[in-house]
Amino acid sequence: MLQRALIVYRVDKSVEHNIGVIHKLRGQVNGLSKQGIHVDYVVHDDRGIFLNQDRIYTRPQWENSSLFKYLFWNHLNTIDLSAYDLILIRYTLMIKPQYQWLRKVKTQYPTCLIAMDMPTFPYAGEWSGLMGYWGLRWDNKNAKDLSRWVDAMIHSGSHREIHGVRTIRIGNGIGKDEIGNKVEFVYDHQLQLIAIAKWRDWHGLDRLLEGMQVARQAYTTSRVHLHVVGVGDALDGLKQMVDRYRLDDDVTFYGMLYGDQLKDLMDTMHLGIGTLGLHRKGVFTDSSLKHRMYCARGLPFVLSTLDIDFSSDLNFVKYVSQDEQAISIDKLFSFYQRLDKESIRKSMLAFAKANLLWEVKMKQFVSAL
Repeated sequence: MLQRALIVYRVDKSVEHNIGVIHKLRGQVNGLSKQGIHVDYVVHDDRGIFLNQDRIYTRPQWENSSLFKYLFWNHLNTIDLSAYDLILIRYTLMIKPQYQWLRKVKTQYPTCLIAMDMPTFPYAGEWSGLMGYWGLRWDNKNAKDLSRWVDAMIHSGSHREIHGVRTIRIGNGIGKDEIGNKVEFVYDHQLQLIAIAKWRDWHGLDRLLEGMQVARQAYTTSRVHLHVVGVGDALDGLKQMVDRYRLDDDVTFYGMLYGDQLKDLMDTMHLGIGTLGLHRKGVFTDSSLKHRMYCARGLPFVLSTLDIDFSSDLNFVKYVSQDEQAISIDKLFSFYQRLDKESIRKSMLAFAKANLLWEVKMKQFVSAL
């Protein structure tokens, strides 16, 4: 029986757009704790590395950001790993110090189970430029015999093995505090849509903007209003599309929203917009956190790539094609109008409690491990 676990995320907790990743870390900590396991966790910021709330390494001024990230794994040597029987690590491109750390841990503590959480696979499409080229090259070299040191890989896709390591198929989860009851659906002949992301090309929001332009040309009044939450590399391009298509009155950009601000906004929406472009990086199974957030608020949603937790026969999910076609606004209206609003809301909240809580996900993980 597992008694103590260490979760390691080489993630800067102070960076605004990492809030979703840190939220996932806390969910995994709480989920494992619900199984009676004592859990510690490691993250960092630009000042140093933290074990829970205690700083265990202070970054000197001479150690620039790139060197700090490279030496991150060496700096974990101050942690006494002898008490842990499980170490769970968020996968990042496999650099030599990380590989050496894994080898050292497994050699010294062979009974300790080591698992890695693979956020996206395949992931080559997420990297570009010279840094991406060399990062993927070193990853390919260092991960080729990862199975010698790693026991399992959490993965939401259909791959049975990644880098020779067996996979445990589990999607992302949510916390109990995220499950809430929308008071009512207020509808005034204009659909209110919300889209949340750390915006990149593969989120595919441009497909929806294309569809909104088509609808504006066909109708005299706006049929939808899109509320865009988040930051990211693709945001400027999305704003340029809005200007080019003259959709300024139909799209609102909020930047980052958190906690009750985000929940309150979601509770005024009719439909959530999920990920619409994962096919652009060769990914065909999804487990996006925002889909779970929508479900937890009783908000029906639209997506393209099959999500591991939401089968296509669920009546609160609308799947659209995995291609470059513009999203049909007429079809969104048809989907929304067919919904029995009150029963859908109740069934979504019940579904979230039964299937999406982190304690459910981590129970499945521990059992499979």
